[in-house]
Amino acid sequence: MNPIFFDRPPTPVRGAPASRPEVLGSQRLSQSALADAAGVAEVVYGPVANRSYWRVQTLTVSTDSFLASVAKVYVGAAVDANLVDGSKSGNLAFSDRAEPIVVPGGQTLRIRWTGMTPGARATGLIQYESVAWGG
Repeated sequence: MNPIFFDRPPTPVRGAPASRPEVLGSQRLSQSALADAAGVAEVVYGPVANRSYWRVQTLTVSTDSFLASVAKVYVGAAVDANLVDGSKSGNLAFSDRAEPIVVPGGQTLRIRWTGMTPGARATGLIQYESVAWGG
């Protein structure tokens, strides 16, 4: 089972109390970063608290780059296996996924832009529900 896309708690161990998810609330977070000399910028949200997860419902990326950029979204490290979303236009785009991006406890959500004008500002805005496991 791919932990990035789970939508219910794992099956409890025999004899352990059943846990129920509890929505703690919604938040909006915005972060910005400047592109380095290679035209790369990155923002990182989290890590998510243990025994909880985030359901990222909306994600918007923008830059003030003169060059066209690409934005990629990862859960965890910025490697292909962790890629969950992306945009060919990192200069202004939003996530149009039907399902939210799930970020498990202990993990981060990372947005990385490439192809930007060095020194340009990249901004990511996310809106998510924080969900805790009972037990």
